[in-house]
Formats: sequence, C-alpha cells, structure tokens
Amino acid sequence: PAGEGRRGLTPDKGARRLATQEAAGVLREVCGSAETLPGDSEECALCADKARLDAEKDKDLKAKKVEMRKNLKEIAQALTLKNHTTYYLVEESWIDRLKTFLDSSLVTVEVGPVDNARLLDKESKNLIFNPLDMSQKNPPFLWVSIDTWKYIKSAFGGGPEISVSPLFDQSSNGVASVVVNRPPLKATSLFTGVLAGTTHPPICEEGVEMRKAMERISRLEYVEGTVTIVKAG
Repeated sequence: PAGEGRRGLTPDKGARRLATQEAAGVLREVCGSAETLPGDSEECALCADKARLDAEKDKDLKAKKVEMRKNLKEIAQALTLKNHTTYYLVEESWIDRLKTFLDSSLVTVEVGPVDNARLLDKESKNLIFNPLDMSQKNPPFLWVSIDTWKYIKSAFGGGPEISVSPLFDQSSNGVASVVVNRPPLKATSLFTGVLAGTTHPPICEEGVEMRKAMERISRLEYVEGTVTIVKAG
C-alpha cells in the first residue's frame, strides 16, 4: 500500500517467491534489505501498467520486424544483376547491424541511419571502391535494388546515396550470370572481370589505388622484432 511506502507485488509472477512466515523472518534477519509482502497483497498498479505497455511495445516491434524481413529479404541472399538496371550500395557494417536488429529479441538494439562514408573519399566524396570490379573478394558493401534502397531510406534514413548501373551483354562475354553479395563458393560460371557501367558518385581511381596501398601496408605484421610480409592476394 502507498501509505506504507510500498506499491504492491510485481506483476511478473516469475520474479515472485512464496515463502512461509518463518522463512520470511529469517530473510529479514539475514538480509536486512530483503523486503517481504503478504501473499494476498495486490499487484503494483504502476508496475502492471508499465508491464502492459512493454508487452504492447514488444508486440508492435515483432510485427514491425516481420514486415521488415519481407521487404529486406534481398540483403540475405545473392543478387543476380540485370543489364541496364540501377542498383544501390549499402555499407556492410550497417547491414550487419540491421541483421542483428532483425534477429534480436531485444527492444534496445539500435540500427541507426545508413552510413556509407567509409566507401567514399573524405575530400572529393567520390568512390574509393570500384563496385563494377567483380574480382573483389568480400567488398565492404552490398548491392540492393531500387525498391530495397527506397525502403531502407524511408525506414532508417542516412546515406550518402551511391548508385551503380552495370552494362553488360551476357551473349558476348559468355558468362551465365553476374552475381553479387557473396555468390555461392562453388559457382563456376560467374563473371569475375570488370563490368562497364556508370556510378554516382564517380569512382576516384587515385583513391582506389591509395586504399589498396593502405590495405597492403596493413598486411605487414610486426611480431617480437620480426617483420612478416604477407603477399597481397
């Protein structure tokens, strides 16, 4: 009761423990901070309201995630490119946070807005990765369709927007398909060259070479006075 400085029992029955009067006395004696209430006490009204609101919030979040999974199923699978079609790039670590959010049961997990800054030169704001180079292993971005990009922008915001429009003729290059976003490892007929096409913003060739040079430098390991040089792949 409020007059006694108590609000009542917690509505979480799993957090309650029923004890005899004698056991409750021992608890109060051994643990001075232990608080006991009569078994017939009413539930705390404030706690019950909070529990109800939390349950509704959790239900709404679960429904939201179900909808998101339907609209974002593209991020969990390989994507076969189409000629003369515009796609968009999304930085990989943001995609990882999105996947964690969709898979987590915690309400507190945050995704935040898209941040593609890692893919761009800090000064020119042009690309320091060539998305049309299909020989890259595990590039730090995913390709998404225009519909998926619009959904991501609407739900999370952020940017900058990076578009890619590949141009290729399957009949002339002799490949079965052009696949991105971690294609199957055992695929044997995938194109691994450099596609023609356009990007916005444009590719900064100097920035691409500088990034590659920095990546090669990062492969140097200094261990107990010995420099180990790992040949770049």
